[in-house]
Amino acid sequence: MDQQIAELELRLEQLQPPLERVSTLNQLADHLLYSDPLRCLKLVTEARELAKAHTDQPGLALSLQNQCYVQRILGEHGLSIQAGLQALSLYMELGNRQQEATVLRVLGQIYADLGELPTALDYHLRAIDQFRSLEDQNGEARSLLYAGVTHSHAGDSQEAVNCYRQAIDLLVKLDNVHLQAVAWNSCCVDYAKLGQYAQAYEAGNCAMALFQQTDDRYGVAVTQSSLGEVALRSSDYQQAISLFEAALKGFKESRPDVLNAEMIETLLNLGKAWQQLGNPDQALGWLTRALTEAEKQQLNLLAIGCYQTLAQVYEDKGDPAAALTHYKRYMALHEKVMGENNQRTLANLRVMYETQEAQSESRRQKALREHEQQRFERLTQLRDDFLHHTTHDIKNPLTIIGTSSTLLRMRLKPTDEKIIEYLDQIEYGFTRIRQLLEDMLDLARLETLPALQLESVALQRWLESIVAEVKALAEAKHIHVQLEVLPPDLVIQCHPLRLQQAIVNLLTNAIKYTPEKGLVQIRVVQVENQVRIQVIDNGIGIPPEAIPRLFDRFYRVHNYPVSIEGTGLGLSIVKLAVEQHGGTVKVESEPGQGTVFTLLLPDDV
Repeated sequence: MDQQIAELELRLEQLQPPLERVSTLNQLADHLLYSDPLRCLKLVTEARELAKAHTDQPGLALSLQNQCYVQRILGEHGLSIQAGLQALSLYMELGNRQQEATVLRVLGQIYADLGELPTALDYHLRAIDQFRSLEDQNGEARSLLYAGVTHSHAGDSQEAVNCYRQAIDLLVKLDNVHLQAVAWNSCCVDYAKLGQYAQAYEAGNCAMALFQQTDDRYGVAVTQSSLGEVALRSSDYQQAISLFEAALKGFKESRPDVLNAEMIETLLNLGKAWQQLGNPDQALGWLTRALTEAEKQQLNLLAIGCYQTLAQVYEDKGDPAAALTHYKRYMALHEKVMGENNQRTLANLRVMYETQEAQSESRRQKALREHEQQRFERLTQLRDDFLHHTTHDIKNPLTIIGTSSTLLRMRLKPTDEKIIEYLDQIEYGFTRIRQLLEDMLDLARLETLPALQLESVALQRWLESIVAEVKALAEAKHIHVQLEVLPPDLVIQCHPLRLQQAIVNLLTNAIKYTPEKGLVQIRVVQVENQVRIQVIDNGIGIPPEAIPRLFDRFYRVHNYPVSIEGTGLGLSIVKLAVEQHGGTVKVESEPGQGTVFTLLLPDDV
């Protein structure tokens, strides 16, 4: 185990891709769950945030599941339930039914911790059904055991036994001897509660034989103590004493440095057995020892049992003063425990109320998201239909206007100056509408584009062809366009037409906003795992207040020193095309000095 932890910690220190780091964090958290729960919580928190940032849904679900585990151990039941419910929801979305069943079982255990037994049983039964449908007998058997314990705590020993017996049938098939022994011991306890002593002895002896088979001396001692309780309930006090003494010996031999609740309860039961046999001195010895250990370990319920039995023993001895003293201590501690239990119950109710409120809010938010998604899809469809029909309807009259104006200009005499002026205005409006229509269609096509079909593109040659495309526009203003690609043989994976559209838009803008005889540069360089493409001009620049809105649709910069027409969609197209390649675009500018647009693209898009 220590070697595995060391290896995982070494991997965390090394640079890892995000998804691998999420996995490593969760693996290390799993190893530290019981030994260092606080560190475990830090690890799963980091894993959760990293998974969320990189949309790693399986990693996020596992992180939340581990968070559920560790916060249960830390006693933070409300947060534990919330994390468990989020993990459950994600596993359902991912279709991971195995993990879904596991989380259902854990939620059942948490609600059992809170004393909310009906809810705990509901989760356990759901887990059983899920494991059964998956034909996972191991998961089903373990969930049946937890369901049995929950039934037992709820006072339904008959249903508890039914669950244990079903689990045993599965565990026999799985050849899991240890859990068979645990289940038979649980049967022994609940058969005794039902007063079915013959079945209780039979179940206890089965548990004993199986624990002996696996050389589990502590398990043998636990079963001896359980059989002692059966003998005590059935008034076979001498047999009870023999079994309790054997259990104590087994506890001491298997765990010499440990005195836990099971051992202290065995001491208490020994005192009760001697009391029933009419030997108060022996009873007082065992009870006093049990009380000392219970008080030392602050096991108040066991201490209450000790005070109550001691009071009865002193009363039997004819020592009313000592009996009264222990009765008073019994009542005081009983009232204290009841008060603590009431406070704990209120706290648990508050946790469950807050959890239910969070669940209700989560369901409400989910319903709102679904409603908004449906509304968005309807609006998108309406938009697409509108664009399709409108552009088709506009194109035809635009073509007629363009053709008619050309024919009309051919028939006009040079002296018809006023008519020529009107015709210029018509052709200007025609050009503006056509450009706006083309930009709107380009934007719509980009938004509805399926997954990009990427190709390997040699940037030097490809950008040379793009520069040639804007050459006439640049020469008209005597602007020099300079291209530099480093290294010259740089190749990227991209959708050539989409990325070309973005770069042409940037070059066209640079030429438009650069005075005559200016300079426009394209610089390309590889930076680590990215390719940086910059379009640089020494033109009029952009006001600082305009930069935050520069990529907004239909946004136009006002109060420019020169009046240049545009649709306000070109930069929106640039941004969308770059983002669809997994890249980013940013702009730096200073009025009167020029502008730099930088595209950062992953070199393995």
